Amino acid sequence: MNAHPWRAALSSLIWLVLCSPAAAQELDATIALKARESFLLRVAPDVQSVQAQATVDTCTRVTVDIYAIVEGVTTTVHGPLGQAIDSTTIANFGGEYFEQYYPERPASPFAWPLPSDGLLQSFSFPSLGPGVYTVTIDASPVFLANPAQGQMPLFVVVTTDSDLQAATFVMSSRLPVGTGQIVCVAALNGAAAAANSSVALTIRGPDGPNVEVVALDDGISADGAAGDGIYSAVFVPDEAGEYLVRGIVTGTTAAGIAYRRVDSCKFSAVTQDARFGAGAITFQGIDDNANTYIDRLVVTAPVEVFIAGDYVLSGLIRTPTGEPLVARGTATFQPGVTTMEASIGAAQVIAHGEAGPYTLVELDLSRSLPEDEYVVDRLLDLDLETDPYTMLEFERPAIELTGTIIDYGVDTDNDGLWNRLVVRIGVRCRVAGNYAFSCDLGDSCGETIVFATGQATFTAGASEQFAQVEFDGDLIGRRGVDGFFEVRNLLMYGASASLIIGHAGQTGSHTAAAFECYVPLWDCNDNGVPDACDLAAGLGTDLNYDGVFDECCPPGSWTRVVGGPE
Repeated sequence: MNAHPWRAALSSLIWLVLCSPAAAQELDATIALKARESFLLRVAPDVQSVQAQATVDTCTRVTVDIYAIVEGVTTTVHGPLGQAIDSTTIANFGGEYFEQYYPERPASPFAWPLPSDGLLQSFSFPSLGPGVYTVTIDASPVFLANPAQGQMPLFVVVTTDSDLQAATFVMSSRLPVGTGQIVCVAALNGAAAAANSSVALTIRGPDGPNVEVVALDDGISADGAAGDGIYSAVFVPDEAGEYLVRGIVTGTTAAGIAYRRVDSCKFSAVTQDARFGAGAITFQGIDDNANTYIDRLVVTAPVEVFIAGDYVLSGLIRTPTGEPLVARGTATFQPGVTTMEASIGAAQVIAHGEAGPYTLVELDLSRSLPEDEYVVDRLLDLDLETDPYTMLEFERPAIELTGTIIDYGVDTDNDGLWNRLVVRIGVRCRVAGNYAFSCDLGDSCGETIVFATGQATFTAGASEQFAQVEFDGDLIGRRGVDGFFEVRNLLMYGASASLIIGHAGQTGSHTAAAFECYVPLWDCNDNGVPDACDLAAGLGTDLNYDGVFDECCPPGSWTRVVGGPE
């Protein structure tokens, strides 16, 4: 399988949102990377005291949470040097303790092995140094108070603020029996892969037992990129029910300090709503309007529907250099055999700038519900190629700008000052013919300086051609505002095609003094901005229209400018 596009989404200090490698669907839950180690323990009348030992590396704070189904258990945390912390001594270590009865299951995207209610004890304190922290839980008061009490589960979670963080997650919280589930364990040090680490992954099905699964960070098979700190595997559930996934990351820091992370999640395998049917899958370019240009790349797949409803077909496509594209389609089906399409538009393909052939590598069929979307069937390692389409074969606008602006001044009377500013605007045409165009030149104040028109004959194709306009340099000089100048309000038409663009580009830097008829603008308030620009921005008044703030002219000194108000 080729590399997956969701790898770049990782950071150890922020929330992690991933996409399905096959369909670019959002992961069913937002997952936080944490420096966490969890333990599931049990106490019983014959085993009334248990311990959990957490390996803690360099950090500044340690939090120990204990979840029990009844009140009455007592907890002591021993640091690496034997320091004893309990609810009565934690303040001596600069920490805090609280306990809380929770009537409902705490919100969490991770597997929760306890009933819905119970007691939470929480210890949070400054780190006592790296090493083994031992959590001892004594349930004897519970059994003493209630001799009929049977065995009880306890859940212990030790969390630190270490940069070495991990998470165990799956790509689909629900998927059909027999469909490959992508299971991942992330092991990161900051934003990079955690060095000197190893990963153990186990999965327990509805009827047990635990199955060891090999997860690799090798960039092949189910893994998207080698050495990125995400270990991946494909697991195929063979019966309906709930599956518990447990990932353990162990290793040593650069300073030789041991660490251990334990995290878990779960998913459900269900009977199939629909599946890919018998027959060929096609992948090709489609010309919807019969003008010889490709409008879409389209995947068509046979589908067998068992339950009526809304479905989504998504395909992961690779360009020749491995860049990901995603085709997607939706449809509503009744039970039966049918076909379904997923497509990606020509504009998205052109934006990547790579010619074909394009390769369809993975395909997902999903059921869409108002509150959920889940995969019902998945095909991996398809490696189905299109023809080697070129960029010229895809549908483009009849006229489009290339983004190139070339500009220069012209001195026609050899006096060292520019009479014209020539601006060449890069264009690409799909239809050959004669084109007329016009645009105006705006200054840094947002005011229009001058308007210009032009015409040219363009050929059809991908080659860049230029629409050239020449602006009157006298008007630019008289305006007195230095450039950059904005080329705007471009109108281009001809050969049964037209283009209207508000902002077509920007010229290079030019001083107004380089043009004929230069008239320096006033800056009577000495703010470095010509008064005309301040006035255009509404920052003062100029009742006599002389381009100078009224406040800068002494009373009685006004002279009416020709064209100004009476």
